[in-house]
Amino acid sequence: MTLIKKQNYYERLEVEPSASPFEICQAYRRALQIYGDESLASYSFFSKTERKKILALLDEAFSNLVNEQIRDEYDQHLIRIGGLKEECCYRKVMRQPVPIFAQLQSEAVSLPAEVRPDPSGDPNLQYILAQEVLAGKDLQQIRMELGLSLEQIAARIKVRTELLRYIEEDQYDKLPSRFHLKSFLIQYVQCLQIDTTSVVERYLKRIKD
Repeated sequence: MTLIKKQNYYERLEVEPSASPFEICQAYRRALQIYGDESLASYSFFSKTERKKILALLDEAFSNLVNEQIRDEYDQHLIRIGGLKEECCYRKVMRQPVPIFAQLQSEAVSLPAEVRPDPSGDPNLQYILAQEVLAGKDLQQIRMELGLSLEQIAARIKVRTELLRYIEEDQYDKLPSRFHLKSFLIQYVQCLQIDTTSVVERYLKRIKD
């Protein structure tokens, strides 16, 4: 218990500093399986109170590492104290955006509706899109896998970045109405050039009327 407190966020989740958002999410899910209430293995080693504290530390690591800005600031902190080499950061090894999405940098250029990137070539996207229910973090992972920033999408669909962030953080109660949520969500997903209807429906499954 004391050891995990001293670990940095990457060590807690057992991932490399160069891990992608998808890999971080996968590591977090594995950790939940190990330390969650339904895990029989952890009952032999940790009390319920200890597991609760461990899960809180894992939650802290996960929530900070999936936030682009916070993760960047955290990496800079680790670099300053000698806990991380700059070349090992994720942003240094990130894939280049798929060419079609580079057009989003210019509001004057529209994306042809008939042009669709094939997610079958990306196992990370394929895994996320295979889930029956999607959360905001899943949308965020898809966006980041495709090399898009939230600001790019906001500029493209003329919606404030803050409102789109509410969708990614599942804080839809902060949006003006359910109508606005669905409208913004549809436009957001269209920018990702994936199956809009299916993705929107699976996101909305989690929201009670």
